[in-house]
Amino acid sequence: NMLSRIFTRGVRPVSRLAAIPARSFQGHLGLDSTKNLLPVEFQKENQVAFWKDIEAKNKNALVLKSNDDIQDYVLSMVKNYFRTTKKASVSLDSPFADHGLDSLDVIELVIQVEDELGYLIDAEKLELFSKPKHFVNYIAQMEAYKEEHGRDPTDSIHASFDKETLFPGLPSLGH
Repeated sequence: NMLSRIFTRGVRPVSRLAAIPARSFQGHLGLDSTKNLLPVEFQKENQVAFWKDIEAKNKNALVLKSNDDIQDYVLSMVKNYFRTTKKASVSLDSPFADHGLDSLDVIELVIQVEDELGYLIDAEKLELFSKPKHFVNYIAQMEAYKEEHGRDPTDSIHASFDKETLFPGLPSLGH
């Protein structure tokens, strides 16, 4: 009798309220609450158009060729940043801390560079940006790499996985 109570206590019927997912916010965000959390406009049939839009934005990114253009871009970006103090004295060698900018402000400047120039800057490199000249050096190196190799350094960094070449003689399971 005691064992039957223990086992039946663990097997209770699920109430209807517990089976309904709590996703009432989805309708307000323009999401389809019956399928998944992807917006309706980004379902499978529109994913190709979505990626083409991203690729077009990257192609229309600002292109800086000469070192003077890069320096002018970086100085104007730092001077126009809303939290920069002593804007008239901003130079390539002045530390961001001298102008009231901290590491979070540098992250926002990095994001602006990524958006406007189409770069992808690794999180490990964020601490290297402490002066405007560090941005100039990074952008000059990226542009030189793109000119020499015809692509961004971050393009094609993922290895391709082909089972037949990696595992020759492995029998196929019909998949």
